[in-house]
Amino acid sequence: MLLKKLLDDDLFLFFSTALTVLISRLSFLLPGYGFDPDAWGVAFVSRQIANTGTYYVSRFPGYPVQELLYSSIWQGGTSQNLLFSVWIKI
Repeated sequence: MLLKKLLDDDLFLFFSTALTVLISRLSFLLPGYGFDPDAWGVAFVSRQIANTGTYYVSRFPGYPVQELLYSSIWQGGTSQNLLFSVWIKI
């Protein structure tokens, strides 16, 4: 009865899903950007945008929203970028 009531509650489902996503990403907090060249490209361009104030494309056709958002948090390193991406996915 209590389980059925919890599963019907939208707020409970939201937070349990958010917690599941966060837990599934914890193992990726420290290793860096990995082998994905796109991730390294976004990190490099984010730093350039933050330092120069000029928009650069990390990969074509360009993803200005992602690149500009990451340019505002690039100093936090890989952990902050990952937590930001988890927050966006939730």
